[in-house]
Amino acid sequence: MSKRMDLTQGNITKQLIEFSLPIFAANILQLLYNTADVIILDRFIGSVGITAANIGGQVMLLATIFSTGLSTGGTVVISQYFGKKDKEGVGRSLFAVFIMCVILAVMITGITLAACTQIISLLNTPSEAVEPATDYLYFAAFGTIAIFGYNAICAAMRGMGDSRSPLYVIGICAAMNIVLDLVLIAHFHMGAGGAAIATSISQALSFIIALVILLRNNKDMGFRLSEWREGFREIPVIARVGLPSAFQSLSVRISMVVVLAIANLNGSVAAAAFGIGVKLDSYSLLTRQAISAGITAMVGQNKGIGNNQRIESAVRTGACINLAQAVVLVTLLQLFAAPVASIFTKDALVVEEVVHYIRIAALAYLPMSLMTSYNSLPIGIGFSEYALFNSFLDSILVRIPLCWLLSIYFGMGMTGLYIGLALSPVAAMITGCLYYHRGNWRDRILLKK
Repeated sequence: MSKRMDLTQGNITKQLIEFSLPIFAANILQLLYNTADVIILDRFIGSVGITAANIGGQVMLLATIFSTGLSTGGTVVISQYFGKKDKEGVGRSLFAVFIMCVILAVMITGITLAACTQIISLLNTPSEAVEPATDYLYFAAFGTIAIFGYNAICAAMRGMGDSRSPLYVIGICAAMNIVLDLVLIAHFHMGAGGAAIATSISQALSFIIALVILLRNNKDMGFRLSEWREGFREIPVIARVGLPSAFQSLSVRISMVVVLAIANLNGSVAAAAFGIGVKLDSYSLLTRQAISAGITAMVGQNKGIGNNQRIESAVRTGACINLAQAVVLVTLLQLFAAPVASIFTKDALVVEEVVHYIRIAALAYLPMSLMTSYNSLPIGIGFSEYALFNSFLDSILVRIPLCWLLSIYFGMGMTGLYIGLALSPVAAMITGCLYYHRGNWRDRILLKK
């Protein structure tokens, strides 16, 4: 049975929540099994294991984020074709995003495997964590193709209003990842490399199951492998949206890798605490990313039929929801900072530093909630170049220089780094708000008639 949603009519708030909840739940499951890596590594290896998985994981996250951004181009184009009720356009776009993802995944896998040791060295990795971090990155690289393929398929599903199927897939794979973590790390003592192998196997399973569900639930869309050549017609359009979105996401991750390198200069305790802080940031993304994905899909489908008034309402409603959840989350973290930190590690020094992170850096969730919501508008209409500019402003032009200046130049250490993280989204939040209110986005057209 199809789980697709027509987002061009109906109550906007209800549809945004209904569409976003499965994405939210899927993100929780994904982060739970990522968190399981941290907890299991801490129990059986200690803070060195956390540092290794965090460093290797941050590098692999670049590939994941890039594939997600690239697949966003598929979501936008597919959603606009779906809004126009153009089944052939939907089919062509699916093949196009899949072809692009496979080609890039093969390239990234080769580069990562060839430069694995050099990458770990460039990140100022503490000496005791170099070997396990290298193992983690090496084995994790084999899951790149599955990551790209899975994200391409989920992009197609969400473009057609189906946000529930990816939840089912990730639920199965989260369970497998935790079981494999326990087997490979706890039983076979394979350390950080075992965590990476568990993740890669789970990602491969995600890809296979997602592909089966897509083909089974959307037989009426006429997806036929014999017509894959038609997909090349849509590659320029998807690349126009997807590549800026990919580089947008990549710029954010690159900035965090650079900030990670700055944190590593402060020793293994600071590096481990920063890694846990980044995990907490990932949880803060849950609702924000889910609602923003709903905004993007709703903007895309309505742009396909030219309903700009509904687009405005979708962005405004989504921004309000995102800001409300950010206020609640920041408040809870400030009240329960120490107990939250203790979930991830029992090392008293690391717990203390994680609390320090929460007190300052977590305040960034407030401006980020609005920044992400406003960025969904240009992405959904196909003008992802603006969203790229906005994220580049936040992550590269503000975050990196500010963190370096406060932490290194002014000698404020980790406190300066956390202040830089908290302040960096403000400028991009302001420019995103201005773009929404200027309104010249109404005249932009992605798909020609």
